[in-house]
Amino acid sequence: GAAMHNFGATYVTSDYRHVGRFIDRGRRVRWRDVFFHDGVRFLTIWHPSNLRHRRALLRLYARLIEFRGHLNRLRALSPRVCQAELLRDDPLLGRATREPAAEFVARNGLADLNATFVAPMVNSTVFTTFEQVNTFYYLAVLMPILLPTYLADFSRTIPRLTAGLCDRIGVERVVALEPSPRGGFAVTTTLRDLRARNVVVATPAHNLRDFGTGLDPSWIGTEGVREIPIVTLHVRGRRRDEYRPEKLVFLRPDEAATVLIPLEPGLDMLFAPTPEPDLAPYFEHHEVAARVRWKTAIQLSGACWRRLAPRPGLYTIGDYNICGLEDSYLTGLFAANRIVG
Repeated sequence: GAAMHNFGATYVTSDYRHVGRFIDRGRRVRWRDVFFHDGVRFLTIWHPSNLRHRRALLRLYARLIEFRGHLNRLRALSPRVCQAELLRDDPLLGRATREPAAEFVARNGLADLNATFVAPMVNSTVFTTFEQVNTFYYLAVLMPILLPTYLADFSRTIPRLTAGLCDRIGVERVVALEPSPRGGFAVTTTLRDLRARNVVVATPAHNLRDFGTGLDPSWIGTEGVREIPIVTLHVRGRRRDEYRPEKLVFLRPDEAATVLIPLEPGLDMLFAPTPEPDLAPYFEHHEVAARVRWKTAIQLSGACWRRLAPRPGLYTIGDYNICGLEDSYLTGLFAANRIVG
C-alpha cells in the first residue's frame, strides 16, 4: 500500500534496532539533498564553502562518535534497567545532561557551524532554540548526520504492534488513577471502574497530572521537564524555486515554520509554532491539507531523569528522559519485562 504520512516523528536511524521492527524505512535522507540557509543562500553541509569549517566539523563528529557509543550502551541495558539508573552510572552522559548546549558550542569552537547548520536542526527536531537545550539533546538531535537515516513509514506499524492483542484493547478515556486500599490501583474510565496490579502510563505529563490527582506528586516525577507544543501541517502546493521543491529544507529559527519535508510530489510536511503560519514566502500557491496541534509535541528532560517505576506496579513510560522513537519504545520494553518478570 501507499506510505502512511505521519504527523509526528519523521525519521528512523540505523541505530533504531528495537522499534525498527515495527516501522518501515522510507526514502533515505541524503545530505547532498538537504539544504540550510547561511543568511545569503541555501547550501548543503558538504558545500565547498564549508571547507573553512572543516576543523570544527571534525571536532563535532569526534564528539558525536563518542556520544553514540555511550548512548548505545545505555540503550542495550534499557530493556532491563531504568534509564535514570543508567544515567547515574555514565559520567559522560551525566555531564551532557548538566551542560547547556551553548557551553558545548563555545567550548568546541562550533559557533559558525552551529549558526548555519546545527541550530536549525535542533529547532526543527525539539522545537526550541539550541540555547534552551542541554548538550545531551544537542548531540542526540545530530545522530542523523552520523548514521544512515530514513523517513519513517508507519503504514504497517499499528497492525504489527497490536498483533494478537486487538480484541483486548479498549478505546476509553481514563479520568482517575489512584492507589487502591486493597492493593494495586483503582482506574476509572469514562465507561467503567477497573482494579489493576500493574498500571503503565504512556501519556504526556500534563495528562497524568490531570487524572492522577490521587497519586503522590513525587511518583509523577517531572521536575525540570519542559513540555513544548507544536503544530504539524501537511501542505499541498508548489514551493517557490528558491525553497528547493522536492528537497528537505531547514529554515531559520526565527521563521514561520521550522522545516519543509517533501512527502510526495506537491505535498510537504511542516512544523510551525502557530496553527496558521504565513506560508506565502515558501509557496507560489498552497492549501493546508491537514493539521494537527500537539499540546505536548516534545518533552525535554533536564539533568535529573525520571524514574520509570516510581512505585511497585506503576510504570510511567515514554519520552520523558530521551526524545525519540527508539528510546520511548525501550521504556515500554522495560515496563513489560518488569511486569512479566
